[in-house]
Amino acid sequence: MRTIIVLIGLSFCLAASAQTNVSVKGIVRDTGGQAGLHNAVIYLKHPARSTLIVYTRSDSTGQFEIKNLPADTLVMVVTYPGYVDWIDSIV
Repeated sequence: MRTIIVLIGLSFCLAASAQTNVSVKGIVRDTGGQAGLHNAVIYLKHPARSTLIVYTRSDSTGQFEIKNLPADTLVMVVTYPGYVDWIDSIV
């Protein structure tokens, strides 16, 4: 089974209403060849309830971005056919 790596950048943006919104962007790549994996599924869920917050797919180069997330601890899951799922908490 091959594995994937996810390079994530977190950016925090202050909204006018003083609430904090978070954006997550990154690149999904093959650990062996470092090729970007297109159409990988990236989703975020609440850690305690396991409820889906949002999901997206990576573009043709493996890049993705999710905007306007709550400033909270979430679980990120990245899946791609033929690869081991990548699961980690993000704050």
